[in-house]
Amino acid sequence: MEPHGHFWVWGNKTLVVVDPVSARVVNRLALDAELWSDPVYADGYPVITERNEEGDSELYVFNTDPVSIHSRMLVGERPYHIYYVPFRREVWSHSDYEGQFDVLSLQDLTELHYPGVKAYNETPSHGKFLFDSEWGSMAFATTSLDPGIHEMDLENKDYVRFINMSDPIDESGVGCLGTHDLAVFKDANVLVVECTKPADERAIWEVDAETLEPLFRHAPMNGATYAVPDAGDLVFVGDRRENKTHILRKTSRDAETEVFSVTLPEPWKVAFYNTHPDPQNVSHWLAFVGLEREGIAVLDMTALIDGEESPYEILELGPGNQYRAVERGGPWIATTLADDEFNTFGLAIIDAETLEVREVEGIPEMAERVLWVPDEKGAHQEIQELKDRIEELEKMIEQLGVVGGGLRALRGRQGA
Repeated sequence: MEPHGHFWVWGNKTLVVVDPVSARVVNRLALDAELWSDPVYADGYPVITERNEEGDSELYVFNTDPVSIHSRMLVGERPYHIYYVPFRREVWSHSDYEGQFDVLSLQDLTELHYPGVKAYNETPSHGKFLFDSEWGSMAFATTSLDPGIHEMDLENKDYVRFINMSDPIDESGVGCLGTHDLAVFKDANVLVVECTKPADERAIWEVDAETLEPLFRHAPMNGATYAVPDAGDLVFVGDRRENKTHILRKTSRDAETEVFSVTLPEPWKVAFYNTHPDPQNVSHWLAFVGLEREGIAVLDMTALIDGEESPYEILELGPGNQYRAVERGGPWIATTLADDEFNTFGLAIIDAETLEVREVEGIPEMAERVLWVPDEKGAHQEIQELKDRIEELEKMIEQLGVVGGGLRALRGRQGA
């Protein structure tokens, strides 16, 4: 079955909808905002915030059919990252200047459910957010100017406590004085925390998610962290300062973490694609790594772990800057294109199986935000096709049972 969906691309006062099959813009909507932050898909609704650097910003909720604004509302200053918490059906928007979350419930899309949920200890600043349905109401946040991480309560929308990481945990004598990205080894229940301060001693820290005890410091290592989908023991780190990409593997809390590294120029965001038909089989994962200046590196993670010398190839798509979007949708990867001055001018659609690249025309300037939006009608069609197939199989099994019963009866008569 072909996947159904479109890539939505936000740029300067414009939203365009791109069909990945034809690589064409199929819809366009005029908007007020020039700069945008990260979008999320929230159970049928694309949601995004404008990034106003000089005051309050707005959060936009969109309809998909027809493509239109469903609602918009004020949120805190400079919202950079937003998150959809699917098991609570809530959108959490983080204000960098105020160090707080504004929470929207999908039960009411006309106004914020809880505005101004504190998410810092002493100094509000830029940060990230991490949650998991297995943790229940517990979640974690970072802020780049606080020396540690913050425990949050999703249910009560409360700040629970600050976990100070400023004390050194190894012979380096260096503590963690500011935190940014977050991921988790699900199998080990160990957090992976990006420590960005001291600026000349950046590192990746491991923290026990249950006891909140710091366990280990990886240095020199820094950068965006991503848990590899369906692989509870793998975390990806894109370290553009060291021009390195790392795959960390940890199978349990007390197991030594294995580190597999490869040199890549200025790696940043990543999208994952599994070429194996079984999503639980992670032996064939590809990482499509956004490079700041050279395009996309297609990294075979199995080859890297197995120690092959050149486990990647580079699709030479030119610059994309550090905000280059890299978004997976079905069997396609979408990434933004930019000129030598990092001005975004286009979008490339990559076939994740064949690595064929097609460029989409008509993309607005300053287009840095891309979101895969599944076609709800298409998804329902796929579900119906699966149900029909299950019914066919059940009938076949029933018929085989009847035939089998007849054969047993015939053998019984012959034996008599």
